[in-house]
Amino acid sequence: MYVNRCGHCKRMLPEFEKAAQELKKSREGPIPLAKVDATAETDLASMYEVTGYPTIKVFRKGKVSNYKSDAREKWGMYLPGFCEVC
Repeated sequence: MYVNRCGHCKRMLPEFEKAAQELKKSREGPIPLAKVDATAETDLASMYEVTGYPTIKVFRKGKVSNYKSDAREKWGMYLPGFCEVC
């Protein structure tokens, strides 16, 4: 999930688009990557308890989990409350 006015979201968007194109070509078949504007989809953001942006959720076999990586922590993008009010 992202918010248009969030600087971190804007910086992540080009890489997100590249990843989406690469995942379409996966040997296992296309892997969908979706972006959701949390300001337009407030019910969806609430349902998945999104409180900071950008937020990456992984859906696998009917289960949802938060995506975490060292890269997000390194760049200060996975701190609790980060970018809550952009």
